Amino acid sequence: MRRHREPLRLLFGAVLWLAGHWHYAYRWHEYASPLAQRVFQQMLPTRMDPTRGWGVPLHVIEPAPPRPERRSIRKRSRPARRD
Repeated sequence: MRRHREPLRLLFGAVLWLAGHWHYAYRWHEYASPLAQRVFQQMLPTRMDPTRGWGVPLHVIEPAPPRPERRSIRKRSRPARRD
């Protein structure tokens, strides 16, 4: 009597596994395992791939070199005139 439930449990486990990996890929924009990547990119429709459209290359911008400290320019007081 319990034998008919085993395929159902296997199917339910596979659906949960797919949902967990889909959520991870959606959140982090990468796959947790190569098997999950293969399943989503080759076996399922493209619209189900959570990482599609995230392939934007990152450009690393180096910070500008630090500027030298600016000295405050004070006006020198003129010596008193002797007339």
